[in-house]
Amino acid sequence: MIADSWEKMLKSAEFFHLDKEKFSKLKKFFESLDLTFFRRIASYKFGEFPENEVKSLFPADDQHWLLLLVVVANGENLKELYRRNNFPAWMLELISFDLSIWMRAMEADLGFYGLTWEIFAWQSHCLFGKIKQFGRLQCNEVHLFNVKRSFYRDADGVLQSVAGQSMLPADAAVALNYQEPCINLHIPASGPLLRKDCIAAIKNMVEFYREFYPEYRYRAVVCYSWLLSRQFRELLPPESNIIQFQDLGHNFDIPEIDQDNSIRWRLWDAAAKEKNADELICRTSLQRKVVEFWKGGGHFIEGGLIIFPDELPALFRELD
Repeated sequence: MIADSWEKMLKSAEFFHLDKEKFSKLKKFFESLDLTFFRRIASYKFGEFPENEVKSLFPADDQHWLLLLVVVANGENLKELYRRNNFPAWMLELISFDLSIWMRAMEADLGFYGLTWEIFAWQSHCLFGKIKQFGRLQCNEVHLFNVKRSFYRDADGVLQSVAGQSMLPADAAVALNYQEPCINLHIPASGPLLRKDCIAAIKNMVEFYREFYPEYRYRAVVCYSWLLSRQFRELLPPESNIIQFQDLGHNFDIPEIDQDNSIRWRLWDAAAKEKNADELICRTSLQRKVVEFWKGGGHFIEGGLIIFPDELPALFRELD
């Protein structure tokens, strides 16, 4: 059910909440494409998009447009996926906004209308149901914990980690090990990160897995993000949304992943990656605090979050 006419493409763009005037500027490019070729590449299976072929046939700017058109052409297929699996209609509605969120980010950060290969890969995950949205948060359909350490709670309930599973104490409570199944959270740039909204989304996820994937035995709810950098605890008050999100569970460091450039991108734009702290223009209090942190020799690293299943009921009671 690939959209293979401009009229169908416009209808699908509307489903994805794209700006009609901006999208319509791609009409000439779309009509220049060989439709047999376009139908073929837009009908790809997950993980099998002909990237090398596209890169050999199109210059970089045209690739950005083509990748966007491929995603938009699959609007009906996304609808059919949700219908076929009897997934709730509200989930389809939520995930249909994800493309427009990234389009705004592409324009603001990179100055062009289209998709990078990285964001095209993300949109493919959404199109094939590998990423789903449950309110304020998204999660993977299946995820194996990707931090190469083993985690456990000590007698006081404090999260501890060791280099590997063989090093876990014999009496370790509820361990989480590398490559074990989890519910992995993603944070779309869709508004304030309110604690109760996040808890409600996690509750929706747990109920969804219970109904649709009862065989999926996840060991924890996890997240990896620049927003989980524990260095923010030096800059922000406990009641801030970022710290409240970190406090949903056990916050830990992933020191092998640098987040300074990611924070430059997220709080400013892609061009900020090439600037030093003195060159960054601060328009918000958070930007000012981050810049002062850098000027003082500070350094952001990736943060992680673990919430064990037996800790979820207490979180969910906050919604009562």
